[in-house]
Amino acid sequence: MPARARRPTVRPDSGSTLVEVVVVCAILAVLAAIGTLSISERRQRTVDAALRADLRAVSQAVETFYSDQAVYPAAGALAATGASVTIAGSGAPAVLVSEGNTLRYVRTAAGDAFCLYLENASSTLGAGRGFAYVSNRGGEQGAAATGTCTVP
Repeated sequence: MPARARRPTVRPDSGSTLVEVVVVCAILAVLAAIGTLSISERRQRTVDAALRADLRAVSQAVETFYSDQAVYPAAGALAATGASVTIAGSGAPAVLVSEGNTLRYVRTAAGDAFCLYLENASSTLGAGRGFAYVSNRGGEQGAAATGTCTVP
């Protein structure tokens, strides 16, 4: 008589051990932490890109005003209300800016140069830092600290 194939016996307590469960949980926690950091960094970079785009858009509006009037707008002429910036007396439509961006505008007494400064607390630069645009220094100056928006 041929020998019968033996079936493997299944133990009734053949579950995962506590050590295996803890190792799997630790691996999942590490992967979740890496994913969270990556998303946070991308969000901050998006804010930086929005700051630069807004800085470019507002500076172009101010330069257009200069082309029409032969002088840059007075310091009080730029009005930032909510998510838009208007230039008094320009007749140009409002420039939309991203939520949370704070604008600062400085002009020389002669009206021949200006500085724009935009910041957002959610930026990778951190609170109190933003991007500056100085018209007589070639445009965007990159990252700058608050209060450094001066025109030579």
